[in-house]
Amino acid sequence: MFENNFKILIHCIIGTNDFKNQIDQKIEKLLVKHFTFRIQSDFESELLAVNGTENHLHLLFQLHPDKSLNEIIQSLKASSSELINQMNLTNEKFMWQIGYYGFSVSESQAEKVIDYIKNQKEIHQKLSADEEILKFLEAHKTNKPKN
Repeated sequence: MFENNFKILIHCIIGTNDFKNQIDQKIEKLLVKHFTFRIQSDFESELLAVNGTENHLHLLFQLHPDKSLNEIIQSLKASSSELINQMNLTNEKFMWQIGYYGFSVSESQAEKVIDYIKNQKEIHQKLSADEEILKFLEAHKTNKPKN
């Protein structure tokens, strides 16, 4: 009667080290392809949206219940920074910040989050990355990061 049924949606925000502006259009396209492939093939998950600005990216994906969120994000960050550095796509070494932000998303809010992610460039004409992250932390009643 009961089958394994799941739908775990996760919204993650990952930033470049010190939020340096290192993600240009070429790097962003590479990251989208890389993340889409890795999430699907290596982590049996589905990437629903990815977009960002010069210093951070938002991802919304369906997390496979047998996979660890931390394992996925750390692996994506390590493999993508290695790829960018091997291809010499930045003037200085490309690195992601150590941590990341992750929030669960209900199915009823998925389209709203997808639209939010798609509109990142417009959103950040009025809002800094720091302001955005503080809004998310407050909305999710999460502790603010320590300096």
